[in-house]
Amino acid sequence: MKSNKKRILFVLTILTMAILLSCAFVACDKVDTDKTGTDIVADYKVTIHPNNGQGDIVWDITKEIPTITKDGYHIAGYFLDAQLTISTTLESLKATGITKNIDVYVKWEEDVCEHVAVTDAAVEPTCTEKGLTEGKHCSKCGKILKAQTEIDALGHDLENHDGQEATCTEKGWKAYVTCKREGCKHTTYEEIPALGHTGGTATCTEQATCERCNEKYGSALGHKYGDLISKIEPTCSATGTEAHYKCSVCNKVFKDDELKTETTLADLTIAINPNAHNFGEWIKNEGADTHTRVCSFNNEHTETENCLGGTATCIEQATCERCGNKYGESLEHAIVHHEAKAPTCTEIGWEAYDTCSRCDYTTYVEIPAGHNFNESGVCNACGYFETGLAFELNEDGESYSVVGIGTFSGTKLKIPNVNFDTKPVTEIKSNAFYECTKLTSVTIPDSVTSIGEHAFSDCTGLTSVTIGNSVTSIGDYAFDGCNGLKSITIPDSVTSIGNWAFYNTAWYNNQPNGLVYAGKVAYKYKGTMSSNTSIVLEEGTLGIADYAFEGCTGLTSITIPDSVTSIGSSAFLGCTGLTSVTIGGSVTSIGSSAFRNCTGLTRVTIPDSVTSIGEHAFQNCTGLTSITIGGSVTSIGSTAFYGCKGLTSITIPNSVTSIDSYAFFYCTGLTSIKFNGTIEQWNAISKGSYWKYSVPATQVICTDGTISI
Repeated sequence: MKSNKKRILFVLTILTMAILLSCAFVACDKVDTDKTGTDIVADYKVTIHPNNGQGDIVWDITKEIPTITKDGYHIAGYFLDAQLTISTTLESLKATGITKNIDVYVKWEEDVCEHVAVTDAAVEPTCTEKGLTEGKHCSKCGKILKAQTEIDALGHDLENHDGQEATCTEKGWKAYVTCKREGCKHTTYEEIPALGHTGGTATCTEQATCERCNEKYGSALGHKYGDLISKIEPTCSATGTEAHYKCSVCNKVFKDDELKTETTLADLTIAINPNAHNFGEWIKNEGADTHTRVCSFNNEHTETENCLGGTATCIEQATCERCGNKYGESLEHAIVHHEAKAPTCTEIGWEAYDTCSRCDYTTYVEIPAGHNFNESGVCNACGYFETGLAFELNEDGESYSVVGIGTFSGTKLKIPNVNFDTKPVTEIKSNAFYECTKLTSVTIPDSVTSIGEHAFSDCTGLTSVTIGNSVTSIGDYAFDGCNGLKSITIPDSVTSIGNWAFYNTAWYNNQPNGLVYAGKVAYKYKGTMSSNTSIVLEEGTLGIADYAFEGCTGLTSITIPDSVTSIGSSAFLGCTGLTSVTIGGSVTSIGSSAFRNCTGLTRVTIPDSVTSIGEHAFQNCTGLTSITIGGSVTSIGSTAFYGCKGLTSITIPNSVTSIDSYAFFYCTGLTSIKFNGTIEQWNAISKGSYWKYSVPATQVICTDGTISI
C-alpha cells in the first residue's frame, strides 16, 4: 500500500510540474520565431468568454485591452480554464505574448450594496384574482429583501335570480346568478329581446291587429292617391266628371281639395251641357252660298249659315273665310290709262297702256334704253363714247373699274367718266395697262379715286399723264419703267403714293437731288443725304410716300406738319441716324415698317389722331426708350415693336382692341406695362400669338387692379 501511495504522489508531482512549466512558457517575455527570426505573436488570438450575457470577444493582443462590464458586478479575475482554477491577467498576456490561440474566462463578484428598503404593498385577493402579502426590495440595486407570497382567490358568493318571459313589447331574461360580494360584477344574466307584434293586416285607415296579443300596432297604410285624374268636361250628349283622386288600394275616390276629402263618383258627376258641342269644319252646301258643320258628339246637332268674308277680284269670286270655298260673283277690271314715255340713253320708255286699279292687269310694253351714236361714235344725247376698254362692275354695284385695255388700239387714251350705263368709273385696277407700249398720253377723269399698282408699268411710249382731281392714292410701281414720261400732272387730292410709283421715269430722273414732291406728297429723297440733316416738311404736305426716306442714314430729325394724314410703308426704313420725330396731329395711320431699324430713335409721341400702328412699324428700334401712344389707336400691328430692347415701359390706351402677333417680341427690357382701362377691357383685347415673347413684365397694371400675363 505504501508503495502505491508513493507512486500516486510521484505522478501528481510530475503533473503539477508540467502545468507550472506550461504557465512559465505562456508568461515568457520572448516568443518563438520562425526560421527567419520573425515574431509570430500576431498570428494567434485570445478568445475572452465574458460570462455577462454578451457574446465572446476575440482579442488581438497587439491591440488595446477590451473593456468588459456587467451591471452590479466587478471582475474578480481572469482564468485559463472554465473551472476558474488557473489564474492569469490580460496585461501579462499582452506583455509576454502567446504562441497559440487560448481561451480566457472572466470571474465576477457582486458589488456590495448598502440597501435602501422599500415596502411592496400587500394586494387583497378578489373573487377571481389572487392577492399578495407585503414585501420589500432595495431601491438602489433592486434586490428582493422580503419576497411577497400569493394569497388564493376568494371565489364568488352566488345569489340565484328567476327568469322572466318576454312579451311583444317587453324584454325578458333567463334564470341567472350574481355575486353578492361588494365590487364584483359577476353575472350569468342573458336578456331575451321583446318578441314584437306579428300577424294581422293594415288597411288604408286602420292599423294591423297582433295575432299574439290582439293589440293594434304599426301604422295605417294610408291612401295611395296616385296622379290627379283630370276633369272631364260634359258635352251636349254625355255627363262629365270633376277632377279627383282614386286610391289604388281601396278604390275610394277623393275631391281635388286641400284635404283630399273622401266622396263618391255620383257627387263628382257633372250634368250634360246642351251647349257643349264639338263642331267639325264648315262644309259648303252644294248649289247655295251657305255652309254647315256637324257636332262630333251627336251628328243630329248641326249649324248652318251664309258664306262670308273674302274679297272678289276682277276675275275671281270671293273666298269664304270659314269654309274656304268660292261664293258670289267676280268683279270687272277698273281701267286706268297711262300715257307713253320715250326712252333715254340709260332709262327705258314705254308705249301708252292700261292697268286695273284693283289687280295686276296691264297692257304695258317696254321700250329699251340706248345711246344715239353719231358717226364719230359719240352719243348725241349724253356724250358717251365707246372706248373698247375692259371694265368690271365694283362690289357696290354702282360704279366701275378699268381692268384692261380691251380692244382700244389708239395712242392717246382718255378714260371716260362713265360707262355705257352712265355709272361712274372710279378705279384703275392693278396691271390694267401694263406694257401698253403704244400709249403716248393718258387722261384720267375726275371720277377716278385710285390708281392700282403697276397700272401703267413699262408703258415705254408714254410721255404725258394728266391725273384727275379726285385721285387720292397711287399704287406701288404705278408708272415704273415709263422712261419716256416727262410730264405728269398730280392733283392736290393725292395723299398716298406707293413704293417707286414713278421709278425710272424721265419726270423723276429730271428732278434735282433732295426731297422730291409729287403733288402734295413727299415722294422720295433723291441722291445721298448729308450727315446730321434735319428736315421740316412743307406746310400743306398731305402725305409721305412709301420708302420716301428709306436708308437715309444722315437724317437726324424730321418734322411732320399737321396737314399730313398718312405715313407710308417703310417711309423711314433704316434711317439709323434718326433720333427725333415730330408727328403732326392729323396723321391717322403709320404704315408697315415705317420706322423699322431706326436704331438711333429714342423717343416717339404718337398723336391722338392715329388709329392704327402698322406691322413692323418700329421693329428693331433698339435705342427707343420711351413711346407715347395716342388715345385713338385701335390696333397695334404684328411685330410693331419687335426687338425694341431699350424700351422699359409702355402705356397702352383703352381704345386698343387688338394687339397682333409678336407685337412686343424680344422687348427684353420691358418691365412695366400699363393699360388705361379696366381688367375687363384688357381681357377683351384680341391678342395674337407670342405678342409678349421674352418680355420680362409679368403683369399689366390696369385702372382697377393688376392682371398676370
